[in-house]
Amino acid sequence: MTLPKEIIELITMRFNNTWKRNINNKMKGKEAKKNTVKNIIQKQKQLENSMLRTMNQMLYSRLEKEWAELEEERREIEEEVKQEKCFENDSQRLLKNVI
Repeated sequence: MTLPKEIIELITMRFNNTWKRNINNKMKGKEAKKNTVKNIIQKQKQLENSMLRTMNQMLYSRLEKEWAELEEERREIEEEVKQEKCFENDSQRLLKNVI
């Protein structure tokens, strides 16, 4: 069974509009995540500089622990961004399969 051409065009138009709105929201979120990663990297550099200058072993240990926590957070955020890219490709494939 085939759908009339007008119905297919309406479905495609609706899907594209929803998809574009969704992408715009994701882009805003992605920008926020990129800024977060930049801030984390900047904080890590500050910690590295402090670690180089300190002679106190306890302070060095705390700085090192904080740096490691920031590194883990940065990697999680970068992994989320990679997964979002896969989702974008999947949604376009879905549209092609539906039509």
